[in-house]
Amino acid sequence: MFFDTIPKALYIHIPFCKKKCSYCDFYSIPFLSSFSLPIEDSFIDGILKETVNQIIYFNKLLNISTINSIYIGGGTPSAIGWEKLEKLIKTVVSMYDGLPEEFTIEVNPETVNRDLLKMLNDLPVTRISLGVQSFNKKMLNTLGRNATIEAVYNALELLKKYSDKKLSIDLISSIPGQTVDEALSDVTTALSFKPSHISLYFLTIEEGTKLYQKYSEKDQDEMCWIESCELLGASGYDHYEVSNFCVPGDECLHNNNYWKIEPYIGCGLSAVSTYYSNNSFCRISVTDDPDVFLKGEKSLWGMEKEIVNNHDFLIELLMMGLRTKNGISLEKTGSFFNIDLKKLLEPVILKWDKKGFITPNDQLSLNKKGRYFHTSFMIDVMESIPKNL
Repeated sequence: MFFDTIPKALYIHIPFCKKKCSYCDFYSIPFLSSFSLPIEDSFIDGILKETVNQIIYFNKLLNISTINSIYIGGGTPSAIGWEKLEKLIKTVVSMYDGLPEEFTIEVNPETVNRDLLKMLNDLPVTRISLGVQSFNKKMLNTLGRNATIEAVYNALELLKKYSDKKLSIDLISSIPGQTVDEALSDVTTALSFKPSHISLYFLTIEEGTKLYQKYSEKDQDEMCWIESCELLGASGYDHYEVSNFCVPGDECLHNNNYWKIEPYIGCGLSAVSTYYSNNSFCRISVTDDPDVFLKGEKSLWGMEKEIVNNHDFLIELLMMGLRTKNGISLEKTGSFFNIDLKKLLEPVILKWDKKGFITPNDQLSLNKKGRYFHTSFMIDVMESIPKNL
């Protein structure tokens, strides 16, 4: 095996948020909605309880006693209040032998306060990921964000003053109507707070979102994202994955796990797990129906199991691994699937090497400019992999 068969990464999905953003296609339950009744505390507690029970179930099923990374995302985990969050974190940490090397929690600006930060300081959380997205009022309005500009700056000042955790800032670029100067201004402002990590996402306008009803790719300028990436690189941040930058040595270990397709467990409404069992790649998807989920182990939380065939899993390995600066090992990966991967991909590698987009080393990896064309490269790769692996 070229990866550990026992999952060492845990993702916990907290589906609640203050308000559904216009661009978001993740499953979430907004508190602010004219189409739903107010969410009761007992409902939130029930979802959290069954999320914990699901973690216990997976720990027993897969014999998990230690964990390297925990990531609590959403939704907006901090939207449920610091008391509920504290209870959840303490319960989860107590399940394992030792503390995780990395423990990340997502928060949105409007939920940041001194009580939340004090609580997190007292717990083994190592990293706070703040969903800023933009420092521009017009862009925040386009994205349908709940936080105001004032809330964004207030959150960052509170973090600087009261938090002892590493800071990661999330930004979105190539928003409809955004100019290159506005995009660069967002990056410059983020840099002024000296985060150890920045995620810079090219906005994908997903079908079914409110944003999709108003805009299309024609309304986006990809140079906003490309020039923002260049600025982050020039500012000393390591562009270690297509959308992620860090102070050298401060990569997100949890996300690295995803990019390597290492086994991981996902618990909570609509969460996903991937692991290797009985010589097969398994993907477990949890229901997004709260009523089914709340039945707990009786309904197995509405989980559905899919066996991913070798061809599809290899494509995933290549797709995710080639998003990173380090790329993938053709020898180790090919050996696992019992194919000569280097020979299969030789025409593609030669083609893209001539373009100047391949990093020459023992691994197959795209260089900085090549990663801007990751999607096009993967199309060529997929056409070279036989279906009958």
